[in-house]
Amino acid sequence: MTLQQKGIAALTEIGYAPNSYNPHGMVAWVISNEFGEVAVTTGECAQDALDNAVDDGLLNSELMNAEDYKEYNDNGWHDSYTYAGNASEPIWTEYLSITEIDTDIV
Repeated sequence: MTLQQKGIAALTEIGYAPNSYNPHGMVAWVISNEFGEVAVTTGECAQDALDNAVDDGLLNSELMNAEDYKEYNDNGWHDSYTYAGNASEPIWTEYLSITEIDTDIV
C-alpha cells in the first residue's frame, strides 16, 4: 500500500471519503523516526496528528520511561521531548518528523 493510499484509508476511517465534505480541514499525516515510518494518522494540523497518534497507541515506541523523563527534565534537556495526547505523555522527539500526506481528495 502506498503512503497516499494509507492516507486516504486513514481519512476514510474517520468519515472523510474521497471528495467528501471536510469542514474541519482534516488531513492525513505520516510520522517517522530515524528508522522510517512509525504511524499514519489524521488531524487538522501537525500537533493534532501527534496527539491523535499518541491517543491511538501508534507512538508507544516513542514514549519516555520514567527514569529518562526525570533525567531529561532535571537537566533541562527539554528539546529532546514534548508532551502529546490527551494525557500529555512525554514522548521522544529527537528523531521524529511529521509530514502531511498529499491525498488529492480533500
